Amino acid sequence: MVGVLMLISIFVVAAGILAVFYFSTPPPSKSLAVNIIVTNASRSVMLYHGGGDTLNGNNLQFYVDGIPRSFSGLGSDNIWSPGETLSYTASSSDPIPGRVDIAYNGSQASGSSPVLLAALHLGNTTSVRMDG
Repeated sequence: MVGVLMLISIFVVAAGILAVFYFSTPPPSKSLAVNIIVTNASRSVMLYHGGGDTLNGNNLQFYVDGIPRSFSGLGSDNIWSPGETLSYTASSSDPIPGRVDIAYNGSQASGSSPVLLAALHLGNTTSVRMDG
C-alpha cells in the first residue's frame, strides 16, 4: 500500500512540474517567410514581394548603400503584400545603387532588434527567399 501511495505521489509531482514548465514558457515567436525579388535598372530599384507573409510598412527599413531610404508603392493600408512592388529612384547626384538591405522589426518592442530579411548586391535581378 505504501508503495502505491509513493508511486501516485511521484506521478502527481512529475505532472505538476511538467504543467508548470508547459504553461510558463512563452509561445515561440513567429518567423517570417518572404520571397523578395530585387531589380536594379540604373538609378531605380524595384522590390517585388514574390510570396510569403504580409509585412507592415511601419516596421520595414530599407537601406540603399547603407543609407536609410524611403520606398514608394505601399498602399493606403501601409501593408506590403505578395504581388506588390515597391520602388526607389536615386537622384542624379547620388551614385547608381549597388546594395540594398531590407530589415523588419515585427515586434516594435523597445530594445528589440530588426530582422535582416535581405542583403543584396545589385547588378542583375536577384531573388531571395527567407523561410522561417
